[in-house]
Amino acid sequence: MRHKHADLIKEWCEEPTLHLQYFDEKKWITFPLSSDGTCNPDWSQGIIRICREPDIIDWWQVNPRYNYMARDQDDEAYLYEHKPASTRIGWGTTQGDAVSAEVFLSYKKGTVHWTDSLVERP
Repeated sequence: MRHKHADLIKEWCEEPTLHLQYFDEKKWITFPLSSDGTCNPDWSQGIIRICREPDIIDWWQVNPRYNYMARDQDDEAYLYEHKPASTRIGWGTTQGDAVSAEVFLSYKKGTVHWTDSLVERP
């Protein structure tokens, strides 16, 4: 019989620094990281998920006219004036400008899938 967390275990084995969480009746709890930065989960917990992190940028460095950031399928991140829409291969908008987010030193690629990478300026 296949383990209920088989796919998750496979992904975790390929990248043991992934943050994992388990559901404890009322809320999600993050498994603690060991001193080497890896997560050592208790696979007997009922429901486990990968805790995905969004892309981040220091919005104070970004011109105020740009209000959204999203990463395309090719991992290129862009800042947008207007809310972009998801396409088959990335994000786009017919209004306003888009500029590369990667020219900002504060930009950090997250671990979310590109289709979930849209971030709005706080």
